[in-house]
Amino acid sequence: MHVAEKGQGPTILFLHGFPELWYTWRHQILTLASLGYRAVAPDLRGYGDTDAPPSVGSYTCMDVVGDVIGLLDAIAAEEEKVFVVGHDWGALIAWYLCLFRPDRVKALVNLSVVFNPRNPKKKPYETLRAVYGDDYYVCRFQEIGEIEGEFAQIGTQQVIKEFYTYRNPGPLMLPKGKSFPHSKDAKTPTELPSWLTQQDLDYYTTKFHNKGFTGGINYYRNINRNWEVTAPWTGAKIKVPVRFIVGDVDLLYNSLGVKDYIHKGGFRKDVPLLEEAYDRVEWGFLQAMLRKMGFVEHWTKLIMKCVSLVSYSVNVGGQEIGPIVPTRGLRQGDPLSPNPFMLCAEGFSALIREYERMGKIRGCKVARGPPALMVTGSLAWDVNLVRDLFNERNANLILSIPLSSTRLHDVWYCCWENSSHFSVKSAYKYLQLSKDLGSQEDNSTFWNTLWNLSVPPKACWSQVDTGLCSAPTTSFANWFANLLLQLDGERKSMAAKHQNNLVWSDKVPSVTSVPYLAHASLVDWTRAQDTTRSLTAAYLTVADGAENGKNQQHRTVKANGINIHVAEKGQGPLILFLHGFPELWYTWRHQILALASLGYRAIAPDLRGYGDSDAPESPANYTCLHIVGDLIGLIDAIASDEDKVFVVGHDWGAVIAWYLCLFRPDRVKALVNMSAPFNPRNPRRKPLSAMRAVCGHDYYICRFQESGIIEEEFAQIGTEKVLKEILTYRTPGPLFWPKGKALESPPIALPSWLSEEDFNYYVTKYDKTGFTGGLNYYRNIDRNWELVAPWTGTQIKVPVKFIVGELDLVYNSFNAKDYIHNGGFKKDVPFLQELIIMEGVGHFINEERPNEITTHIYDFFKKF
Repeated sequence: MHVAEKGQGPTILFLHGFPELWYTWRHQILTLASLGYRAVAPDLRGYGDTDAPPSVGSYTCMDVVGDVIGLLDAIAAEEEKVFVVGHDWGALIAWYLCLFRPDRVKALVNLSVVFNPRNPKKKPYETLRAVYGDDYYVCRFQEIGEIEGEFAQIGTQQVIKEFYTYRNPGPLMLPKGKSFPHSKDAKTPTELPSWLTQQDLDYYTTKFHNKGFTGGINYYRNINRNWEVTAPWTGAKIKVPVRFIVGDVDLLYNSLGVKDYIHKGGFRKDVPLLEEAYDRVEWGFLQAMLRKMGFVEHWTKLIMKCVSLVSYSVNVGGQEIGPIVPTRGLRQGDPLSPNPFMLCAEGFSALIREYERMGKIRGCKVARGPPALMVTGSLAWDVNLVRDLFNERNANLILSIPLSSTRLHDVWYCCWENSSHFSVKSAYKYLQLSKDLGSQEDNSTFWNTLWNLSVPPKACWSQVDTGLCSAPTTSFANWFANLLLQLDGERKSMAAKHQNNLVWSDKVPSVTSVPYLAHASLVDWTRAQDTTRSLTAAYLTVADGAENGKNQQHRTVKANGINIHVAEKGQGPLILFLHGFPELWYTWRHQILALASLGYRAIAPDLRGYGDSDAPESPANYTCLHIVGDLIGLIDAIASDEDKVFVVGHDWGAVIAWYLCLFRPDRVKALVNMSAPFNPRNPRRKPLSAMRAVCGHDYYICRFQESGIIEEEFAQIGTEKVLKEILTYRTPGPLFWPKGKALESPPIALPSWLSEEDFNYYVTKYDKTGFTGGLNYYRNIDRNWELVAPWTGTQIKVPVKFIVGELDLVYNSFNAKDYIHNGGFKKDVPFLQELIIMEGVGHFINEERPNEITTHIYDFFKKF
C-alpha cells in the first residue's frame, strides 16, 4: 500500500474516492501537518501505486477496511484511535470502518456520501437500476471490461476531466456509445476548473494511464456483495463523533431522497453523534432566528452586541495569530463555532467588563470556572440555566441528582466552589477528596466521558454569593448504582472503562457487575425460597424418546433473505443455541426442555444449509458474515424487544458464536461455548495452508474443500455410516479421512448417550438434504480469514464460559491446550470467567453429558 504522509502528532487518516488518489488530499496534508497533526493518505486498494488484486471479489468493504486496519497497525500502532476523513468511496469506507471498528476512530469528517443504512428487504443495485435505469453510471460500471473499453476510446485525461467538472445537481448518466457529453464534441472542449491545475490533472492522468480504472470500478461491482456481507450490522448505528459536509450541487446530495434523509431526521437517527455544522452563520441569520424563537427586541439587541465583542487568537506552527474578530458571522472552524452559547457567554463577559469599567454596573463578576447550576440562596437546581447549557439528556441526568438539607457520609460539599454554588465541578471535587482518587483532570475525564456532558461555557456572570449548599440524602454510590441499572449497553460500557478505578475499586471487582451482582443475589435468594424452582435432576432429565421434536414448538422464520427453521420452548430471557457439524437444532434437545422449565426461552435454529432451513447453492453464501447476518435477522424477528440475548455454541456453532461476539457484542449478554476456542486471526498466514503444513492433505478439513468430491465419497459410504464415523470419534487428536478408508472400517455401535431414535432423526434429515450445506462452512475458512481482516487483533468483549471434553479432537490439535491454559485464550477473551475441562468426554459434549452441560449453562447465565 502506497502512503503519502507529513507531520507529527495525532494521526489523521485521509481516504479518497473515485477517480481520485492520495493526491486529492494534498492541500489538507500540508496544512494540517503544520497545525500539529500527522496526516496520512494512502492510495486505496486498486489505485495509484498500491497493489490491485485481479479478482473483482477482492474489493468488498471488508477487504478495504481490512487494509485500513492493517495500515493503522503498521504505521500507528501506539495510537488506539485515529481521526478519519473520507470523500466519495473513501467516505463509504470510512462509514464501514466506524460501523465495524468504532474502537479505532476518534472522530470522523465525511464528505459527499451520507451513511447508507442497510435495507434488509432490497438489494442496492436493483434499487438503483429500478429508479434510474441501465444508463445510470453505477449500473454501467457492473459489466467487467465494458466501461473500461469505452474509457480507453475516450482517453484517460478526458475521462478524468469529465468526472472532475461534473456539476449537474442530479444523477450521472453514461449512455452506451455516448458516455460523457463533451467527449464527442470537439467544439466544446472541457475546461479545467480554477481549483485544478494542468499539473494536477497530469498527475492523475499519469497514474490512471499506468494503472487503469478497473481497480476503482471494482468497488462499484461489489455493491450487492457488500450488502450481503454487512447483514450482521442491519439496524446498527454509527457511534463515533461525526461532522458531515456536502456541496449543494453534489450529484449524490441531489439523488435518491438524500436531502430528505439528511434534513428530516433520518441521518441524525442513524448517526446519533452527528454534529450540526454549517459553513457560516451570518449575524443577520442569527438575529432573525432569535426573533423567531421569541426573544424580545431588547434581548435580541443585547445578544447581538455581545457576539460582536468576541475575539480570539489561534496558534499556528508555534506562532500566535490574532486577535481575530468574526465580523460577518460564525464560520466553520472558528474555535467557538461548535458552541454558539459559548460565543454569547464570552461576549457577555466582555460586555460586563466593559460596563464595569464604565461604571454602569457594580457587584457582578465573571466566573472563571463552570457556571453555578443552583438557584442563589436556595436548595434547588436552576432548571432554566441547566436546560440552557445542556442538551435534554444531559440536563435530565443533572436534574435527577438528589439534593437534601441533611449531610450524610457520601456528600457533595459546595463550599469548594468559588461561586459558592453547586456545579459539575463539585462532582469532580467530591470524587477527588472523598475517595482520594488523584487529579481533578482525571476525574473530569471520567465524568465527561461517562455522561458525554456538553462542556459548559468557560465564562458566565453571576452575583457574588457566600451561602453554602447542602448535600443529597442518599449516598453517591447508591444513587450511582441505581442510575447505572437504567443505562443502555453503550453507556454501561463507558462506565466499565472509566469508573471501576475511580468509584468502585474498593467495592466490587468490576463496575459492570454492580447491577448484575445485585440482580443475581436477588434471584438466588428468590430461588432459595421456592424449592419448586431449584435446580434438581428432575428438571435436567427427560424421559427417553420424549424429546424427539415433539415437546418443542417449531416454526419457520424469514431472516436475511432465507427461511430458517426454529425449535423453541419456554418464556423468559432468550437463549440462542447454535449447533455444529454434522448436527442440527436437535443436538440441543436436552438443554431446550430443561432450561425452558427454569424460566428461559430456549431457541435452537437449523443453521443455513442444515435440516429444514434453506440451503443456498453457492458455497460463497456460507461465510461467517452470512451466518451471523442470519442470526441478527433471526433475533430481530423473534425477540425484537431484547437488545441482548444469551448464546450457547458447539463446534461450528461455537465458531459462529465467536464471530457474533466479535462483530456485534452489543447483542450478546453472555456466551457459553463448547469445543472450539476462540481463534484469533493471524494476518501472516491463511488457515488452510497452515493446516495442510501441519496435518497434510488427508486432514478432514482439507478433504472437505473441493465441492462434490467428499459428497461423492459420503454417498458411497452411506449417510448412516458417515454419521456414525463422526459422532463416535473419540481419538484425542486430529481426524484424518483418507480416500476409501471409511469403506473398509468395521460396523460401529452407537454410544450409550445416543439412542436409535435420536440417531434415526439425524439420518432422516441428512438423507433428505445431504451434507453439502454443512461442508460449505469449511469451504469458506480462507475466505472468512480474508473478510475478518478488519478485526485483526480484536478481543472478545462479552462474559464467557468455555467447556471442552478432555478427549475432544479440537482440544488435542494445533496446540489448543497450550493456547487455552498458558494465557493466550485469556488474553484474547479478557472476560473469560470460567474454563471447564470435562474428564473422559469427547467432542459431542452437550449430548454425551447433557445434564452437566445444562447445569453449567444455567449456573453461568443466572449471574446476569
